[in-house]
Amino acid sequence: MVERTAPLTIVPPLPIGDVLEAGFEWFKDTFDAFFDVVDDVTTGAIDGIAALLLAPEPLLVAVVFALLAWLLRSWKLAAGSLVGMIVIIGVGMWEPAMETLALVVVATLVALLFGIPLGILAARSPVVSRILKPVMDFMQTMPGMVWLLPVLKLFSIGVAGALVATVIFALPRPSGSPNWESVR
Repeated sequence: MVERTAPLTIVPPLPIGDVLEAGFEWFKDTFDAFFDVVDDVTTGAIDGIAALLLAPEPLLVAVVFALLAWLLRSWKLAAGSLVGMIVIIGVGMWEPAMETLALVVVATLVALLFGIPLGILAARSPVVSRILKPVMDFMQTMPGMVWLLPVLKLFSIGVAGALVATVIFALPRPSGSPNWESVR
C-alpha cells in the first residue's frame, strides 16, 4: 500500500460551494413570496384542470378523446387512444393519468406564454437573439437532475416544481432540429 503524503498547500482552498450556497439561500429568502405565489397559481390551475377531467365518467372522457383524435388525425389514432385509455382505466391509473395530463396542459400553456414572445423578440432583435441563444443552449445541454435540484429547493416536491421543471425542459429547442411536421 502506498502512503500518501500531505498535499501541497500552494493553492489555497476556494470556498466556491459555500459562496454559491449562501447566494442561493439569499435568493430563496428574498424571493420566497414570489415562489409561493407561483406555487399557488400553478397548483390551482393544475388542480382545476384535473378536476375538470375527473368530473365525468372515465369511459366518457376516453371516448371524447378518441373522437377528438379521429377528427384531428385518423381512425387508427382514435382506436389506439381508446384502447390505451381503457387499459389505463382498467389498471386503476385514471386519476394519476388525468393529473399528469393536467400538468402537461398547464406546462404547455406556460411554455407557449414565454416561448412565443421570446421567439418573436429574438427573431426581430439581433441583441435579444444573442442574449437568448446561449441561455437556451445552456438549458438544453444541462442534464435533468441539474435542473431538478434547484427547482426542488425552491418549490419543494409538488406540482409547481414539476411544472417549472417541465417548462425548463420544453422551452429550449435546438435551431436545427426538425419540426413535428417534417417527422411525420
